[in-house]
Amino acid sequence: MTPGLPPRRSRRTTALGVLQSRLLATSLVVALGACELSSNFDVPRKPGVPSYSADVQPIFDAKCVSCHAASVRPVPQARLALDSWEQVMRGSAYGEVVIPFDADNSLILEMTTKRVSSPHPSELEAASLSDEEIDKLRTWIEAGAPDDQGTVPFADARDLLFVCNQEDATVSIIDTERNIVIRLVDLTDYGLSSGSKPHHVAVEPDGSYWYVSLIGDNRVVKFDAEHRMVGMFVFETPGMLALDPASDWLYVGRSLSALNPPASIGKIRRTDMTGELIPIVFPRPHALTTSPDGRFVYTASLGQNQLITFDVAGDNVVFTAVDGPLRSFVQHAVSPDGALLAGTAQLTNEILFFDLTQPAQPVWSWSIAVNAAPWHPVFTRDGRFVFAGNKDANTVSRVSVANRRVEAIIVHEGIADPHGAALSPDGSTLYISNRNTSGSYVPRHDLGDNADDGTVVVIDVATGEVLKVLEVGRFTAGISARRG
Repeated sequence: MTPGLPPRRSRRTTALGVLQSRLLATSLVVALGACELSSNFDVPRKPGVPSYSADVQPIFDAKCVSCHAASVRPVPQARLALDSWEQVMRGSAYGEVVIPFDADNSLILEMTTKRVSSPHPSELEAASLSDEEIDKLRTWIEAGAPDDQGTVPFADARDLLFVCNQEDATVSIIDTERNIVIRLVDLTDYGLSSGSKPHHVAVEPDGSYWYVSLIGDNRVVKFDAEHRMVGMFVFETPGMLALDPASDWLYVGRSLSALNPPASIGKIRRTDMTGELIPIVFPRPHALTTSPDGRFVYTASLGQNQLITFDVAGDNVVFTAVDGPLRSFVQHAVSPDGALLAGTAQLTNEILFFDLTQPAQPVWSWSIAVNAAPWHPVFTRDGRFVFAGNKDANTVSRVSVANRRVEAIIVHEGIADPHGAALSPDGSTLYISNRNTSGSYVPRHDLGDNADDGTVVVIDVATGEVLKVLEVGRFTAGISARRG
């Protein structure tokens, strides 16, 4: 992956700037066709970019390293060392301090320009950064935070997690080896609206492209590995996305927030972003996944106790009724061996398991009660466990498939209105995204505008230990990892 974000600008963009971006996007759509859009903005190496060793490191040496150096004993404050470029890019115990190309959202600048009580480190009776020093740091970060050789950090990162910040119209990209945010894609930089509401992401196994559903803009948008927008598909209130692992199809359901969406799901050809609708009759199709071989697509209704199986080869649908009270299925997951489908039921606080011996006709086998409003489930790589965040309980359940019981409930301050779930490519780490709409999680620093920012909680799959809490954007929703 190489850097390819368009030129950054403040989120407080003028109306004229937004209009110009949208006119640019519109003209490109007209030129290239309604379903494909190219936005080939490479970040140039600008003359006058501060040198790391000559301009940036002296700032840290003068103002920071008395507390933040590798030599500080027993450990540097927040385990953050700022005495070399490599240490800066490693970040702190809590996450990144620099997001390349994005000075406004880099903590190292936020702490001295936005901190409410006083600029850091003045609260320690130390000298704060001067305006000139802040300008140098800002210019350096906006240029990609390069080292002395011009190397942009994390350009070689391959194990990535994509995180939708629905109310910020941004997508955070996390390096799952380092567990830090390494890029922030602001969708308004591509002519998309500030109310685009990115909801879910799907990623090609080789990392060549990624796709994001935009509830507010009624689009599914395609980006390449350099984060250039290269295609889009118009679709009313898109929600969950599911890649067909065996063909060129991408499937898309409807958003939970859509009260009366069309009774259909989308079928998009990923190469050219053209597609069609699949009628499914029942209302509010939301949950969505595919079988491991790509032969079947499974969806379910938020408004009725029904699952639908779409046979890709036969192009037909099969209904599976589920007895009992209205459950409102949120999301599905299929076990790695394709033998079980797990569906979370938000109204009855349970996870239902369906036997897929006959994959065209799921059979409800058993269910397990969990905490309130289980949201997105995920199977471990060996299929032995299912994890799911419980949105209304601020917990994560760990369910043993073999024993058919909840074996652990994970509680942590960073788990606040949990939403999405994903595993690292090697399966050792669980990521839970948290909306924090209730405000139960209090950010570590008061920056004036971050009280309701969401989190991504990093959990050790084997032990259930919370390893790190990453603070991201507002209403952190769907997440997906590259598994190539």
